[in-house]
Amino acid sequence: MDNSFRFIATCNTLWSLFANTLLHSMHKRVFLSLLAHIESNAGMALDVGCGGGRWVKIVHEHGYRAFGIDPSLPAISSIRQGKEGFFVSASGAALPFKNTVFSLVSIVTVLQHLPYETQERVVSEIARVIRPGAFGIVMEHSLASGKRSADVSWEGVYPRAIDEWSSLLQNAGFTIVLIRKFQYHPCSSFAQKFLDRFERFYNSKRSKKPSSVPQSQSNIPSCTAPESDKPSARLKIYRWLKMRCIDLCIIPDWVLDRIIGNTRGTHSAMLIRKN
Repeated sequence: MDNSFRFIATCNTLWSLFANTLLHSMHKRVFLSLLAHIESNAGMALDVGCGGGRWVKIVHEHGYRAFGIDPSLPAISSIRQGKEGFFVSASGAALPFKNTVFSLVSIVTVLQHLPYETQERVVSEIARVIRPGAFGIVMEHSLASGKRSADVSWEGVYPRAIDEWSSLLQNAGFTIVLIRKFQYHPCSSFAQKFLDRFERFYNSKRSKKPSSVPQSQSNIPSCTAPESDKPSARLKIYRWLKMRCIDLCIIPDWVLDRIIGNTRGTHSAMLIRKN
């Protein structure tokens, strides 16, 4: 593998590397807690939607021959090989593997970004490639009590209630062994929501300002973006300060996550077993 390839945790693309590192540590703690419940003789493991390969590296360290698939991997080579695992550019809805070859399959915060019909195809493919009696780790966004998937309409996110996740997996031939909550970060989430609202308010006020372009020139085509679409220096500074504020807020969240354990969170981690 190219030595420039790095394992980067990107849990939230809108947050800084520092915030993502702490958020990844929350994910890693619950992932390892589920992995500890598996009596393993190693074998082959697959991480679906591996991204930078953070879970491939971890299962490799636990003795598995680890594979990671992701449709966004560079197309220069369809397979990237290295000490930590093997990386294949492929879709989770059409896994390029034979039936019942894996002893462990993981999928972490991937299904939640796929349309519901695609989720079903991916889970069906996971059920096809995992051997009977083997385990899987599924960690996805779960809705609060009383909410259903039909009640939400979020751009790019397709969550389910925990019983809906369970039904999806059970219908594919899995047994739910264990469920834990994770990703409890109230301070940083509140900070982001508040600061995002303030930014939207600022932008709405800015867009209402009269244009400084003379009327005689307003219809002249321009190759540059409209002035209103360009972030001002003040807005750039604000966004930088917003990231630093989230960096500070996620520190108490990280501490709180260690204190409360896996009893609260916006996501559910499920240990499953193939029937």
